[in-house]
Amino acid sequence: MKYVLMMLFVLSPLSFGQSLENIASAIKSGEIDVKFRYRVEAVDQDLLSENALASTLLSRFTYQSNQVRGFSIGLEVDNVSHLGAQKYNDTINGNTLYPVVADPDATDINQYYVKYSSDVFTATAGRQRINHQNQRFIGGVGWRQNEQTYDGFRLQWQVLAKWNIDYSYLHNVNRVFGPNGNNANLAGNFHLINNQLSLTPFHELSVFGYWLDFDDSKALSSQTLGFDYNGSFKHLSWHGAYAQQTDYRENPESFSLDYWAWDVKLDLDKNTVFIGQEVLGGNGTHRFTTPLATLHKFQGFADKFLVTPVDGLRDSFIGITQQVGAFNVALTFHSFKNLDSEKLGKEVNVSMTYRISESVNLLLKHANYRAEIHQTDTQKWWLQLSVTV
Repeated sequence: MKYVLMMLFVLSPLSFGQSLENIASAIKSGEIDVKFRYRVEAVDQDLLSENALASTLLSRFTYQSNQVRGFSIGLEVDNVSHLGAQKYNDTINGNTLYPVVADPDATDINQYYVKYSSDVFTATAGRQRINHQNQRFIGGVGWRQNEQTYDGFRLQWQVLAKWNIDYSYLHNVNRVFGPNGNNANLAGNFHLINNQLSLTPFHELSVFGYWLDFDDSKALSSQTLGFDYNGSFKHLSWHGAYAQQTDYRENPESFSLDYWAWDVKLDLDKNTVFIGQEVLGGNGTHRFTTPLATLHKFQGFADKFLVTPVDGLRDSFIGITQQVGAFNVALTFHSFKNLDSEKLGKEVNVSMTYRISESVNLLLKHANYRAEIHQTDTQKWWLQLSVTV
């Protein structure tokens, strides 16, 4: 909130110089969006006596004003409610006999910010959505009904036509477990820097640094430096990334761990085949961590590797996507091993999306994880309907 007040202080003399009619017009002519996302999630997890069945509804109201001398304001309010019986562990309801479906009931302000924008510069202060690259390190966890957003300020500067600098200072992370849960927030001092270079129309490079200093979760405090590269040639595209992570500030441990990933995609008319691998380091005591990532996008939809094993993780995957009329179908196979090549488990993911109209979308999704030595066999099913008004 303090960063919003600072921006309003800067804005105030400009506002007094403007006519009340212009300011009122900017507010009245702002854009309003209303979104509903209904989801049924079922989980069958070995060693738990009950199967989970969650029926939840996300209702989202979003407002974005028009600009006055480059300044605008934004507000987004979310409500997550369960429909029917709570036959699942939402992380705060105490239903620990059931598998976790991390969508607790809540009403919260998902975003509130003041923004200044020019042709080459944008400054945003307040609670906001931040996604870097493929969200492997910084993301909004948009899959969960309660999104992860960030409190602080963000500066985005187009230095040259093909060079963009993105810096954020954050003091709190509003997690998917909130705002009422014990794990609702991660407070601290976080500096995020992302340099994006468009080398050619077919080659993009991002060089990033993340300095995370947590107030309470000191063992998560880390410095991560790395790069992310995307390239393409005709029907072929590829991606590669590398990062090194070390302890930072008051982390009681000392470590240095590596991350790397690659994947290749081949587009063939209405289908795409892809293959890749992602490796997160571990030395038997410490693990490579990405506490601000959109973790559901990686290592399979079953979410069995939200925490990297201390012996590291190697995820080798292969898959195909196919467009059939208005349907899009995807099939992916994952093989998980630690850095000693011990088999941890394997997983098959299947998803199908159907665009009913421009504002209505249907999703069916399934994950089947088979354990070797990591966690337990788990199956998950989702049915989701999204409507934007």
